[in-house]
Amino acid sequence: MTIAIIVLGGLMLVDSLPSLIFNGFEYIQNDTTYSKIRDNRATPYLVSNFLKVVVGYFMVADSRLVVNFIERKRRKAN
Repeated sequence: MTIAIIVLGGLMLVDSLPSLIFNGFEYIQNDTTYSKIRDNRATPYLVSNFLKVVVGYFMVADSRLVVNFIERKRRKAN
């Protein structure tokens, strides 16, 4: 199960990192008009891609913690 968590985390990281970089550039370009954070179109995508990168990194770096959590939930359900 550890390998599966690492692979899923790596895929999540690889999938969302380019989008995070693109949306970061788009946010900076749109920010030159001195718009507020909530008025910038790239803000929701930037936040969601940032969270995906963080979760993907967490799954790769601390996979044992995630596996232990899943195992505990599985044992409790039985």
